[in-house]
Amino acid sequence: MSFLGPLVAAALALAKPAPGAEPPPGFTGRCEPLPREFHEGLVGNGYREGCPVPLGELRLARITHRDFQGKVAEGQLVVHREICEEVVEIFRELFELGFPIEKMRPIHHYAGDDRKSAADNNTTAFHCRRSTGKPAEFSIHSFGLAIDVNPRQNPYLVNERVIPEEGRAFLDRQQARPGMIQRGDGAYRAFIGRGWRWGGDWKKTRDYQHFERQIRRITRKSDRGDLPGGASSPRSSP
Repeated sequence: MSFLGPLVAAALALAKPAPGAEPPPGFTGRCEPLPREFHEGLVGNGYREGCPVPLGELRLARITHRDFQGKVAEGQLVVHREICEEVVEIFRELFELGFPIEKMRPIHHYAGDDRKSAADNNTTAFHCRRSTGKPAEFSIHSFGLAIDVNPRQNPYLVNERVIPEEGRAFLDRQQARPGMIQRGDGAYRAFIGRGWRWGGDWKKTRDYQHFERQIRRITRKSDRGDLPGGASSPRSSP
């Protein structure tokens, strides 16, 4: 009589989840039109009349991500409709890599204040505001074509300024730590492999949190002209 049969059966029984146990949560992501409450929340808090894309061209990406405690949470990014599905796939890849993200909340949760969002280590995308060094032009965030990831671990550097200030603890880019983006790593490749550009590669400034997708047929609609209504932002990046 062979003992293999009982041994295999026992191994299979041990591999099965306990009755009633929930399987580990996996990745989910979907794109949907902006809900009415997002329209109402964004107006005056990241969107104004005269911004380069109408709210109807934006989409809400609902995306699960791992936080810094390893738990799975749902985040929200507002992006242009042409890149929404691509954004979902990028964050699917980040999820599979185990790349942690503190949180993802649209800018109206911070009353349109970039500094507050960055200080809260919030990953965000759409925000109609000025471009760095070119105050008469729209930031590419104004088109829903840019994402800032984990601002604390990936700060924005210009002259002697570090934004957010808490990002000073992460200025040594050779010391890899969770949530940081480094040239050539998995998170970097998830974006760059799909045609995005990284602010960490820029010469005059370093914006380690920033990825953008240049789609000229979208940005040329407004020629990135003057901001309406004196719109401004405490912190502007491209």
